Amino acid sequence: MSIYDVTDPIHIAPLAIGKGDTDGGTLAFARQIHSVFAWQAGKRAFAFIVDDEETTDVDIMEITDPRNPVQIAETGLLDWPDAQSLVWDVIAGEDAARLDLPVLRWLAAHRDPTLTQVMAVVRDLTGVWAALAAVIIWLVLGWRRGVRPLPAVSAWAGALLCALMVAFIVGRTPPPAAYAVAAAPPAPGSFPALGVTVTTAVAGLLATQVSLAVRSWGRAVAAWTAALLWAGAAGAAAAYLGTHWITDVAAAWALGAAWDAVLITAWWTRTRPQAGATPVPRHHAGPDATGAPHRGR
Repeated sequence: MSIYDVTDPIHIAPLAIGKGDTDGGTLAFARQIHSVFAWQAGKRAFAFIVDDEETTDVDIMEITDPRNPVQIAETGLLDWPDAQSLVWDVIAGEDAARLDLPVLRWLAAHRDPTLTQVMAVVRDLTGVWAALAAVIIWLVLGWRRGVRPLPAVSAWAGALLCALMVAFIVGRTPPPAAYAVAAAPPAPGSFPALGVTVTTAVAGLLATQVSLAVRSWGRAVAAWTAALLWAGAAGAAAAYLGTHWITDVAAAWALGAAWDAVLITAWWTRTRPQAGATPVPRHHAGPDATGAPHRGR
């Protein structure tokens, strides 16, 4: 960094030449730089330097005395509270950093003690193990009605496996602890939100099974409303408590819904009547699905 006195633009006077990071005086010349930003704070002046050699840090120089710049700090991205997540977003080329950090900071700044307690309860009522409990309860209640266990179990296990695979591949770091009021659940990465993925998949599959079982529009709407509220609450709790980025939650909703679509399509394809099958005559006197005999005409 070089500083010049340009008060008289015809006779420019050098004040300091080649100043910057000398690694504590161990380098004969300051590191090469490519950007400088100077600003004034009261009676003091400073310069922010980005060099070409140490790509993860920046140097702060005090230039209050422009003839004698002094390096007062060397800091970098890895020293900032949000560093790890920002580094990942930059490396991956994601635009998510533009959304995640503002949302996280806004939620952290507007937390309410009562709402935080409520969200902590919601977190306990959602997630991987809560979804497994819901599957078990559904199978116990529907055992005598012939509810097939495979779809619900597949929704839970498949969503969990898919989320773990994606989390392992992406390996995204969860939000900084400074913004969280609860510990992040153990997982290979925060993307997607593991518990939200499983909750979404189980909620959607159970709502589908209930809708087919009740054969009532009103009850089907109630089932889907409950499912959406359950999945939505899981994501809201994860974002509010700071255990996951908002894009982790959005990805979890999408992955859970996608896995449901795969399961429901496979289930429907396997159980639907085959093309060309001979229909049962209406005058057939055999029992119907409820066990009651048909009455011929």
